Amino acid sequence: DKQHLFVEPKGAKKLFDENRSDQDNSEYVMYLSEKIKELESQIENQ
Repeated sequence: DKQHLFVEPKGAKKLFDENRSDQDNSEYVMYLSEKIKELESQIENQ
């Protein structure tokens, strides 16, 4: 299992949360981008 570059933020349920800082929001967007790339490569490899 390869090491994940980004870990899912704790309690992250929505993309943008007013209670989260901009830093945390942008990190979450990065996390989701990585997740999408990962899923796309899994689909291609099937």
